[in-house]
Amino acid sequence: MERTDRFRTLDDVHLHRDRLRATRAHHLDGIKGHWGTLREREFRGAVVNSFFRDLWQTWRPLGALRTMAGNGSDLGGLGLGMLMGKRASSPWGRVATWIAGAVLPLVRERLGSDPRVQQFLSEVQRSWQRIKDHINERRAAN
Repeated sequence: MERTDRFRTLDDVHLHRDRLRATRAHHLDGIKGHWGTLREREFRGAVVNSFFRDLWQTWRPLGALRTMAGNGSDLGGLGLGMLMGKRASSPWGRVATWIAGAVLPLVRERLGSDPRVQQFLSEVQRSWQRIKDHINERRAAN
């Protein structure tokens, strides 16, 4: 095995070690800064909202939803779903609320006159309320 003489004195070793520790401390401060930013609720919310906004704008089925809603529709449910989704506390809650807000008004408009559909929608609404109540109970328990 080849021997390398990197340091001539013990002071050189200590000096090199101190430089490495300073570099490590500098990088650690940077990492702590990044983690601090990621811990901020506003930053995480902005990142998640930006992601879902970009995803929603590039989602191909959106054109199909517009066609299904008809040319005269302003897709008010879509905007309502996005507003409601902004109040959700988790990213998955936002997605579920946005989708429900976008799809359910369209379905109700298209199929609203059928009594079986009305019964089904009332069951969906009741189930959704039960899910929300269950989630709120779990949050209160924690």
